[in-house]
Amino acid sequence: MSSLPWSAFKQHPAVVGWYAYDEPIANNIPPEIMKAVYHAIKTEDPERPVAVVFAGDRLSEVPKYINFLDIYMVDRYPLYYPKPEFNNLKDYWRWMQQAAYYAEDKLFWPVLQAFGEQQDGTPKYKRRLPTAAEERYMFYTAVLAGADGLIFYGHHWTLQSWVDSVLTPLIEEFDNYVPAINSQPFSRKVLVNRFDVQAFLYKEPTSDRYLLIAVHHGRDKVKAVINLNLSVANNFAQVLDEDRQVKLLTGILQDYFNSYAVHIYAIH
Repeated sequence: MSSLPWSAFKQHPAVVGWYAYDEPIANNIPPEIMKAVYHAIKTEDPERPVAVVFAGDRLSEVPKYINFLDIYMVDRYPLYYPKPEFNNLKDYWRWMQQAAYYAEDKLFWPVLQAFGEQQDGTPKYKRRLPTAAEERYMFYTAVLAGADGLIFYGHHWTLQSWVDSVLTPLIEEFDNYVPAINSQPFSRKVLVNRFDVQAFLYKEPTSDRYLLIAVHHGRDKVKAVINLNLSVANNFAQVLDEDRQVKLLTGILQDYFNSYAVHIYAIH
């Protein structure tokens, strides 16, 4: 293994891990090969993690490979050219939860679609670039599924203007919520009156503020009633990044959700 090119870079501070293979199931690479690759890498560099990405289908075969990786990644790129906004997202959250289930005790890093039209307007692999609302929906659906990290594929097939206007603001927004999310969901259960609205409550570690992330997994406009099962002094919840408030009565809030909407509430 010492003759492999990557071995010369294993002490470089920019190297955080090793990408062993891209979609081994889809490419008919048996688990035995991935086992050999994993142990060879670990022999050379036992400290850094080994990542493998799996295509979004045939996830039931992932357990055959799960012991031969440290970071489990899974990709699905649902947004096709020239389909309209939110097309092909109806089962995305169920698929994401299934993908998370197969992570077992490994780190789970979903790979989100971040490519599409090229500079001349032609689609790449029949895909289009996600709208801001679509990327935000996929982002927070992955977060609520328990993602430990996120990968955005791929920089060489996207537009810098899309990165600047869609992806960068989304990451900057999320950065404000990382401390609360890393503290794990709050122990009191959040109840929602709709099956297609998912909500998690988090406690900010350095303040008395709670963070509620709610995601609507559907196309129709709906009204959701969310019971925090929590006594709070304030009668309003601030809807972050939307410049509005909603009433909060006895720990219950009601709000409207448009197609695949994400609302993030600050509660004191």
